[in-house]
Amino acid sequence: PRLRNPEEVEKCRALGLPPPSEAQRTALVSWPNFLTVEEVSKLREFVKEQQDGHMVGMLERGASGRPMANGEWRTSFLHTGSNFKLRQPELYARLREAIMQVDSQNWLLCKGREVTGLNLRTIESHEYGPGAELRADQHYDAGSLVTMDIMLAEPGVEFTGGELYTTEPDGKREAAPLLHAGDAVFFVSHKYHNVAPVTSGRRWVMVTELWEGPERGCAHRCVTTGECGYSIHRANAAQTAQAVMMLG
Repeated sequence: PRLRNPEEVEKCRALGLPPPSEAQRTALVSWPNFLTVEEVSKLREFVKEQQDGHMVGMLERGASGRPMANGEWRTSFLHTGSNFKLRQPELYARLREAIMQVDSQNWLLCKGREVTGLNLRTIESHEYGPGAELRADQHYDAGSLVTMDIMLAEPGVEFTGGELYTTEPDGKREAAPLLHAGDAVFFVSHKYHNVAPVTSGRRWVMVTELWEGPERGCAHRCVTTGECGYSIHRANAAQTAQAVMMLG
C-alpha cells in the first residue's frame, strides 16, 4: 500500500511500533457499556465544567478539519494540567487498566515494555456538529500504541451519522459498534480510521491514547517525549488569536 511518508516503516520499526500496513491486519475490539448512563452524564458535566472554566486546551475546526473559530468540530484536551487525573483519579486509572487489559488479550503491544513507561498520552473530548467528519487519507494516531474511544452521546437520538470506520483484517471498512452512550472500542493506534460526516445533532466521544512515553499535562496532543512548554496560557492565547482573525 502507498505510504503516508517515505520514512514511515523505518520510524515505526525504530519505535517498536507496527507499521500501518501491519496494523490494518489487527481487529478492533469492542467493550459495550464500559461506562454506565450515570457515569457518562457525570463525565459530560466534568468536560463542560473544564471548558467553561478555560481549564483545558481547545482546538476548533471547520467541518473539513481545518482550524476555524466556532467551527463544527471542537476538541478539548482533558489531560491539560493533569486535571483529568487529579479530578477523575478512579476513571483515569480505569482507562489505563482497560487499555492494557485489552492489549494483553489481543495484540501484545505492551509486552516486553517497562510498565511504568506506559502512560496516557492524551485524553480528548471530540464534539462533531452537522457536516463535521474525520476524512484525512490514511489517518492513524502516529506514535501511540493503543487508542480507546468511548461514546458520550446516544447514537440515533442525540445525533445521526458520524460512524467510526476502520479497515479490518479482511480488508473491508467496517463501522465500529459504538451503538450506545458508554460503549467503548479499542484498536491499534496505527490502524487507519475515519469518522463519517455527522448528518444531524452533535456526536460526542472521548479518545484516549496509550504510548511509551511520559504522562502528559500539556494543552495539546504532544508529539515529543521531551519537555513540552505548550501550556494552558499558550492554548488560550492561540484560541483568542484565532477568534480575532475571524473578525478581519
